[in-house]
Amino acid sequence: MIKKKSLISFFFEYIFVIAIAIIIAILIRTFIIHPYMIPTSSMEPTILMGDNLLVEKITYRFHSPKVGEIVVFKNPSGSEKQLVKRIIGVSGDHVEITEDGHVILNNKAYEEPYAIYQNVGQSFNFDIQDNTVFVLGDNRGNSQDSRWFGPISKDTIIGRAIFRHWPLNRFGLIK
Repeated sequence: MIKKKSLISFFFEYIFVIAIAIIIAILIRTFIIHPYMIPTSSMEPTILMGDNLLVEKITYRFHSPKVGEIVVFKNPSGSEKQLVKRIIGVSGDHVEITEDGHVILNNKAYEEPYAIYQNVGQSFNFDIQDNTVFVLGDNRGNSQDSRWFGPISKDTIIGRAIFRHWPLNRFGLIK
């Protein structure tokens, strides 16, 4: 009788530990960190199509997004597909994009050693309103970004891309 009770007790303890682990994993994914796979080449050469990233969701609860950070956000078109882009301007900034894709931020040329420029044949000017950010893909000729849909609301930002965990030969922090 004692062995049977011990076996049943062990079984319920095992199930309890598994249930707690699943709950913790769900809470971490929902509130702290989320995996994300890059579906397009709009962020090349920084992030390649097929890269798998970890997106942290805590930072923007304590401070506003900053210029240069790479964020994942809800698609302004309403599509379920989330987008990943780099923040180029924040509330109060004036952003100009030249025909060849270069950025002028608050009347100064903005250095972007990571960007691939292509002539888009059109220049853009934006004044960034409160609670919005202006985002661009690093691959300017192959990116649907704030040039097309305008600045995005900070409320649509899911998190900040911080780490690439796949493929292993590109494993590491994202800058």
